[in-house]
Amino acid sequence: MGWPRAVTVTINGTDHTAETIDSVFVQRGRRAYWEGIQAGSARLVLIDPSVRPTIGDTTTVDVGLDAGGTVRIFTGKVQATTAQYDPNLGTIISVDAFGPLSKAGRRDQDDTLAQQLDGARIQALLQSALAEQWAEQPLTQTWGDVDASLTWADYGIDATIIDPGLYAIEPLTTVPQPTLAALADTAFSAGGVIYETGDGNVGYADSTRRQGESLGSPLTIDAADIAAQSGTATSRFDDIVNQVNLTWSGGTVQYNATNSIAEYGFITRDYSTLLDDSDDAADFAERLAVLQAFPTEQLEGPLLVRLTTVTESLSDSLLQIGINDYLQVTNIPTSVLPAGTFFGFVEGVTFELTHFFANVELYASDAVLSIYDTRWADIPDTATWGDVVATLQWQNA
Repeated sequence: MGWPRAVTVTINGTDHTAETIDSVFVQRGRRAYWEGIQAGSARLVLIDPSVRPTIGDTTTVDVGLDAGGTVRIFTGKVQATTAQYDPNLGTIISVDAFGPLSKAGRRDQDDTLAQQLDGARIQALLQSALAEQWAEQPLTQTWGDVDASLTWADYGIDATIIDPGLYAIEPLTTVPQPTLAALADTAFSAGGVIYETGDGNVGYADSTRRQGESLGSPLTIDAADIAAQSGTATSRFDDIVNQVNLTWSGGTVQYNATNSIAEYGFITRDYSTLLDDSDDAADFAERLAVLQAFPTEQLEGPLLVRLTTVTESLSDSLLQIGINDYLQVTNIPTSVLPAGTFFGFVEGVTFELTHFFANVELYASDAVLSIYDTRWADIPDTATWGDVVATLQWQNA
């Protein structure tokens, strides 16, 4: 089956493997589509390590793949250590580490910014929050240790995984302000997702990324491979919103979902955005109301998969899964989810690894929440008319 695998915890250049690792717990992402962003974290329990970790040490977790090689599931910095003594095991060190977004939570955005597309705004904020400072460089750092193609502004971030964006974001004029809040507000306003990768970078998926993912093949998990009672299909009256008041740079727009209002009465919610275009604001208000106008059964996590009971191939796929990946769960009893199959996108993932067992928990959101109406600007330059269903009308794209 899919476990055990080789696990390596590396802290400040020292590898900890096999018997020196008691357990590893890693969390990345969020638990639901409507939640804000949060930094990834890891709890690492080591037994009699040769070197005791210290605060600020760079930490990575790598896991072996059946197909060969390894996958890195976490990169971060040590934030806390706790030591205990066991006469049978020796010194037990618990290490708490946090991912790169934790740095954004400790810094303010001090510079004003002109109107930008959402991706450009995210990159500018990340450059201020995550890019390394001169004072943060190790005293033993050499120029040869750094990618020669990097500029100082990009040192510490990977701009290749930050999408350009499609929505105009209003100028940032009130500073200083918490960078993490500015990132979250920008992503929400543009329907994007900020996420951490296992190798310690922060990416931004704009409103078209997931739509593109949905054109490919999803990772398929049979409901039989999901642990009993670990996923639920829930619908709630409290989730209904049929009147949206949305604030943008030019004022407020309102959208009423009249069919829902006729059935449930007015259920109003106010939203604040950074949008700088009236049409974008009106479209977003309508989208928020339509998505929440009626209660719908949606599969909620965690979806727990025990790697000791599934194939090596599925284990490899789950160990390599990332935020925004396209997912389907098949053969769900229709008494739980009427459609029988769930299509969605990964919002968050946790890994719990020991010598004896390994669990992966997925939090995924229904695909309908992330698929926007297609716009000309969304279409890849390489698309041909032959790639599109001949009977499809643009209004339904």
